[in-house]
Amino acid sequence: MPQQLVRFLFAFFQHPSPHRATHRPPVKPGYLLPKSTPNESFFTAKPDQGQRIGKLQNMRRSSRLDQLSARLRRGKQRRQRCPRESLWSHPAVRKLEPRRVLNASIQSLVDPALAAQGDPLVASADNNNATTPQFDWTDVYQAGQTAETTNPDDLGLQLNDIDVASSSNVLDEAHNEAPSGLVVEPVGTVDEHQLATLSLAFNDPGTDDTHTASIDWGDGSTPENLTLAAGVRYLTTMHQYLDDNPTGTPQDIYAINVTVTNDDGNSTAAGTYVEVRNVAPSGLVIEPVVTVDEHQLATLNLDFDDPGTEDTHTASIDWGDGSTPENLTLSVGARSLTIIHQYLDDNPNLAFNDYAINVTVTDDDGGSTAVGTSVMVDNVAPSGLVIEPVVTIDEHQLATLSLAFDDPGTEDTHTVSIDWGDGSTPENLTLSVGARNLTTTHQYLDDNPAGTAQGIYAINVTVTDDDGGSTAAGTYVEVRNVAPSGLVIEPVVTIDEHQLATLNLDFDDPGTEDTHTVRINWGDGSTT
Repeated sequence: MPQQLVRFLFAFFQHPSPHRATHRPPVKPGYLLPKSTPNESFFTAKPDQGQRIGKLQNMRRSSRLDQLSARLRRGKQRRQRCPRESLWSHPAVRKLEPRRVLNASIQSLVDPALAAQGDPLVASADNNNATTPQFDWTDVYQAGQTAETTNPDDLGLQLNDIDVASSSNVLDEAHNEAPSGLVVEPVGTVDEHQLATLSLAFNDPGTDDTHTASIDWGDGSTPENLTLAAGVRYLTTMHQYLDDNPTGTPQDIYAINVTVTNDDGNSTAAGTYVEVRNVAPSGLVIEPVVTVDEHQLATLNLDFDDPGTEDTHTASIDWGDGSTPENLTLSVGARSLTIIHQYLDDNPNLAFNDYAINVTVTDDDGGSTAVGTSVMVDNVAPSGLVIEPVVTIDEHQLATLSLAFDDPGTEDTHTVSIDWGDGSTPENLTLSVGARNLTTTHQYLDDNPAGTAQGIYAINVTVTDDDGGSTAAGTYVEVRNVAPSGLVIEPVVTIDEHQLATLNLDFDDPGTEDTHTVRINWGDGSTT
């Protein structure tokens, strides 16, 4: 009878045989009797949460007999090759697969209700013996042995991976329960570049499940995948936020999304957020600026700190000389700057000046820091004064004086003081900003000193800038005497002897400072 043969085969695997080892350890965790094909199954799983376990369905005996006969032949061949064969290598024992079916005639279940994932489960099987053994999902026991556990996840076949069909008293592949109850603690607020701490916890009745927590931190970085060992249901991890992006705001909100997935592909998700605050730049240090002369370049070196490694910065520099403040943009990561500035003058009008320099560094989110320093700009006196030779002139003519000089202070004004050397008051002439040459004239009324045919006048010139710096040079001019001319004597009226004759004369002389002597020979032997 087919049913008798089935019972015989079941007893064959349960009791020692002359062809097998007398000692047979239980099946290793994770092994079971092989799964049947759809046409061979003793039973069919019909999961139904609301029903009690009923009667077993009828077996398809003919195909099952063929299957068992084939297994018996393979087992005999295997025993011949290995006399001390144990159940570990028996063809009827194999590694569990994702879909597991216990090929045994199930008579009853200790817990007749639909088992929930993680619940204890004990089943008893009919092996045609007076004593009906009980067995768990891992090991096959001999008659009279009992296997019962309150934590099937400690066994090879986990209740996480099977289901108990209440309608047909059969065991088949279960729908693995997804992790649930995912709680992500609020992250709170951190400063840019700091570490945000994320803590989460979740539930999963599959105590042997491993899990992967995938965290999208919301800042554009690659989502982070963290593996949790079996039994672990909580996680604390950290992430560094380099910036409070987007720019232009003192703080920003990043959405954090967490997905926890077990090793069967089922998952749960939750989210939270973190507020990342901008940190203003700080620690601004400006190196002392070396003293420079007017019109030279002053070099400014500065350094500052900012934990926001993704920030860009703008350095605004007021050089203190009335020029427009200079704004310079620093690239991402730049924390130092070297810049030069030309001071055209040592203004205000002093021999030397300190210019106050004010620097403000601002990041792309509006945070800023400021500090100041000063630079001394020395006046540079005019130099290189050159006076062209003055052409010889006659007394009372105009002498022309031409001069030129240098001064790097392009904003300076200058005064040219000329002492013409003839006793006249020195002449002061003001040159406008930028003027570096002058041409002027002077009238010499006489060829002083007297008694010479010509006179030499020393000319002294001093050029002074608006800060008191000066330079001087000299030259001379030759002034020739001009003899009187154009002597005209009016006719003398006829007189009687002993009367007075009247003589009238006129002459010219450009030497307005000259004195003249008139000598008259009257013709009668007397002179005047």
